[in-house]
Amino acid sequence: MNQKYVAIIGDIKNSKTIKNRDEFRKQFRDAIEYINEKYKDQMAAKLVISSGDEFEGLFSDAHDILDIVFELEKRIHPYKIRFGLGIGNVKTKIDYDNTLEIDGTSYHYAREMINFVKENETSYSTYVTNYAIKSTEDMGLVNSSLAMISILKNSWSERQRQVMEEFLDNDMSQMKTSEKLGILQSSVSRALKSSNFYNYMYSKNMVNAHIERLVSDGWN
Repeated sequence: MNQKYVAIIGDIKNSKTIKNRDEFRKQFRDAIEYINEKYKDQMAAKLVISSGDEFEGLFSDAHDILDIVFELEKRIHPYKIRFGLGIGNVKTKIDYDNTLEIDGTSYHYAREMINFVKENETSYSTYVTNYAIKSTEDMGLVNSSLAMISILKNSWSERQRQVMEEFLDNDMSQMKTSEKLGILQSSVSRALKSSNFYNYMYSKNMVNAHIERLVSDGWN
């Protein structure tokens, strides 16, 4: 069975308008380094910053692929990221330290998808999303789910986002989250409900499980 991989290409939105470039670049580098360390066992080639404010990497294990995407968003906040993902093969030697030297359909699909996301941001005839993925399989339902996740996350207020992140960081315990934020548990509960947190988690987990199955199946 031949190995399938997931390539990720990310790009910072409106990066040319960022005023404090030194502060941003440090935050950007720190986020990439954190992901590389935390998820190194799932990587075929670590994330590297490429041209401009893009980054890319290759994963042999898709078990946490959306968690990786969303954790990058969290660590880059308040700057926004668009993501293109590709599930496919690799046709060159894999160099863990230099993803830029690797080629294959996984990277071609990821590049196609990030271009798709960029183009749709200025189009009135297609949907807008922060994430898109391509494979040899039909990914229409997956991409529609990712678009809805994107819309949902973009609708969160800063306070809702803060509650969601603390809730996840504290084992999804409302009591721990309320103690951490210094607010009532009922306030945490209302924030979870108003942000449709559980719908978000269900959709995220279902999409991630589907991607994981596609990657783990490989090609016979």
